[in-house]
Amino acid sequence: MIHGTPAPGCSKCTPGYYQNEQLKPSCKSCGAGKYQDQAGQGGCKSCPSGQYQNSGSQAGCKNCGTGAY
Repeated sequence: MIHGTPAPGCSKCTPGYYQNEQLKPSCKSCGAGKYQDQAGQGGCKSCPSGQYQNSGSQAGCKNCGTGAY
């Protein structure tokens, strides 16, 4: 397998999901407070300061409103 290219018959996890184990039939959802904006990743990212995510399976974070961070 070439780095970043799934083996034949395998599919990359879509943004909002990840898989950090081999031989699994599906991807895991990024939980609330986390996101993944790229396909085929082994983990999720935490939202940066000034942003949040209150839903799972998301590809990005939301901006905090005025007066909050």
